[in-house]
Amino acid sequence: MFEFLFAIYCKIDDDWYRLNDIVDLHPGGYNFLKKFHLKDVTKTFYLIPQHKNITKSMLDKYKVIDQILIDKLDKKMKNGYNNINIT
Repeated sequence: MFEFLFAIYCKIDDDWYRLNDIVDLHPGGYNFLKKFHLKDVTKTFYLIPQHKNITKSMLDKYKVIDQILIDKLDKKMKNGYNNINIT
């Protein structure tokens, strides 16, 4: 698994997920996934046929649970900020 300088966060169904740990599993890899950083990808996620077998419980281990970080991500998404560095 590769280590990346910046985390990739996406929102699905009102929950934020850190996607860096699935980069090696995703056919698009890091460069594809980073296009969706700080975006709500709910509609896109469910439109992709390959995602039909992915359950919410499978995503739980990537779910962001730190409320301070969640608030920061929500604010940056709302303001249209999509720089890969969230700090």
